[in-house]
Amino acid sequence: MRRKVTFIFSDDIYAAAVILAGAESEGLAALCSAAEREFTARLRAGVTPEMCREVLITASAMLAVSMHGYVKDGDGITSYKAGDIEVKRGENSQGSREVLQRQAEVLMQPYISDGDFCFMGVRG
Repeated sequence: MRRKVTFIFSDDIYAAAVILAGAESEGLAALCSAAEREFTARLRAGVTPEMCREVLITASAMLAVSMHGYVKDGDGITSYKAGDIEVKRGENSQGSREVLQRQAEVLMQPYISDGDFCFMGVRG
């Protein structure tokens, strides 16, 4: 049974995401709500968002910033040039996003279900 998701920490998540991202950005608030929904929907039975408030806020902010990076960097442009000034996007940007995603999952691990995934009867 899927539980109904109520956004209760979106403002706090957005404030944390702005700090992580270094600036306010268009679309970041929506991604914060999506990240909160993602983790809240996966909470283990008997765990409420209030029980893991700080971790939920931090992990959701990290996930939102990571998702924002995918959206923002999705244009395929790796460098910008204006006159004598050229800015190149580092190749580590995708790695940084993936690290943020993994760290968000690690933070929430004690509170979320794993989707009941397991290996059964696997022979080597």
